[in-house]
Amino acid sequence: MDSASTDCQLTIADMSSDLEVLKKAQECAREIMSKNVLDAEEYRGLRAEMRRLFAKTGSDNVVL
Repeated sequence: MDSASTDCQLTIADMSSDLEVLKKAQECAREIMSKNVLDAEEYRGLRAEMRRLFAKTGSDNVVL
């Protein structure tokens, strides 16, 4: 394993220290959703994966 692959780790957000990052992510998500970008045919796979993940977590109210 090269050293670059060990530099990044996925962690659970800490609301006290990651608030700005979480706000930016929310802002980006709102912008994407407002443009209906996911309706494009090229994002068919992403929509399917999102549906699968939301179904897995019990989020039935999400419309994609």
